[in-house]
Amino acid sequence: MMHVTSKETDKDGNHILTSQLEADGPFELASDKAELHAEVVSVERTASGGIQLVSKVSVIEPKPEPPLPVPPKPVPVVPE
Repeated sequence: MMHVTSKETDKDGNHILTSQLEADGPFELASDKAELHAEVVSVERTASGGIQLVSKVSVIEPKPEPPLPVPPKPVPVVPE
């Protein structure tokens, strides 16, 4: 999995973090119909005076559609 976070500072001095998660290879982490949620788990000051931010991202995929029923094959009629 690839994870890239970039940081910008707005005009008020707030730090804006943008994170991007990508799967390895041609796989998707989320379909276009997925529900995405994110929350901050913790924010702490580090010993060196920095900030450690832990966030949680969840992906909820829609339930798959049930398969369509296969109609029964017609019973062949044998002429008498």
